[in-house]
Amino acid sequence: MFFLNLFKKNKKKTACCQSTSVNETPKLSVIDQPPFVVLSIEKAKEIYQKSKNDYIWLDVRNHREWNNGHVPGAKHIPIDDLETRLPEVGPKDKKYIVYCHAGGRSTAACELLSEKGYNFLFNMTGGMGEWNGPLEP
Repeated sequence: MFFLNLFKKNKKKTACCQSTSVNETPKLSVIDQPPFVVLSIEKAKEIYQKSKNDYIWLDVRNHREWNNGHVPGAKHIPIDDLETRLPEVGPKDKKYIVYCHAGGRSTAACELLSEKGYNFLFNMTGGMGEWNGPLEP
């Protein structure tokens, strides 16, 4: 599937200091850092209650999953269509909460969106499998 291939792409790297003793010179190493913020279900629900309109909620599940219920007001673009439907996502300078059923496809979507220049991405881990907030049929 398309979204699985995205996991294999390079992640952003950042330098981190590591030292084994106080007198030792810190050594720089490169560690993986995702190009998005991991967002818990609890934090997502809090954002939804307090400032849902400050975010674009992007559901990347398939049509059947979407029709079984989704976050009210969310935008629906299945992960397999995301790259070809990028103009429908919205402005690159907006904040996005991206979700799927459990977090795998939304992770891939965040990676793709980051590669395309989107900067304010929040991956709702647990997805709709754990969401117990408001639903829209």
